[in-house]
Amino acid sequence: MFGAGSGTAEVEAARRDPVLRLTRLIDPVKDAIPGNAPTDPTSGWATPINEAFASHYSESSPLAILRAADRAETFEAIVQPFDESLDDAYVELMGLNSLKQNDRLDAISWYGSYLMRLYAVAHGISAFRREVSVLLDAAYFAPNIPKALSKSLRTLIRPQRQPGGGTDESLLPLFDSRAEPILGWAKSRKLAILMPSLEMKTMPVAADQTVVLLERQGKELGRIALDFALVREALACVDDHAGVTNLVDATSPRLERIRAVHLRSDVLSDTQLRIAEGRESKIVTLITQKGK
Repeated sequence: MFGAGSGTAEVEAARRDPVLRLTRLIDPVKDAIPGNAPTDPTSGWATPINEAFASHYSESSPLAILRAADRAETFEAIVQPFDESLDDAYVELMGLNSLKQNDRLDAISWYGSYLMRLYAVAHGISAFRREVSVLLDAAYFAPNIPKALSKSLRTLIRPQRQPGGGTDESLLPLFDSRAEPILGWAKSRKLAILMPSLEMKTMPVAADQTVVLLERQGKELGRIALDFALVREALACVDDHAGVTNLVDATSPRLERIRAVHLRSDVLSDTQLRIAEGRESKIVTLITQKGK
């Protein structure tokens, strides 16, 4: 179903198959988040599988442990005789004293992935279900941004220089080649602007596309497409710390364009200038003399 089979010919065949090319993208093993809430799209679900393999390998059946842990019997309904035979073979293999350690670990890894996919399919879980759920909510509740996304999106666009430091300071260097905020320690003295807080709202622009509008005092400053890559990057933010995923190359240029709006001449005149050095920043006051 997911074109699995690392190191085998099945992987190459899956890459050529028009159906498996799509389904392998949502392989649950790619996004197995720890947790015990298989029915909650915002929570993890993979802990039962880890616990099924936590017991000594020669004394227990991972399949039996999963069955006992699934009170709703959703998993039980999908188990077939083939799965039971496979589990018996696994338990027998783990009981062999002659089995080499590398082969033992390979078998645990393979069967763990197999049961993880079986458990996920039984509960209707795909990879990245949290991101997909947030995307759907963002379109449905527009112009309001879902609570699970709002704070994370602000952190991604306007990261605090010192999260947890008691201030909401976000500084953008004025003369750097890239519009990347100053985070933590500034190695050299830099002239920067204090990025103001922005109002955000969503707006559907097509049946399958939503954009985030960034406003300040009722004036639109810019907009950015709310797609899978941006949502995944935003949800990787934790406690005001900006997160990074494998999709950072797809989001960084767009985020820089949004931040660069604050460097436009019509916006810059209403922005506070600061000099950042070390962990400190000082307000720059411009004084104009009469007649000059």
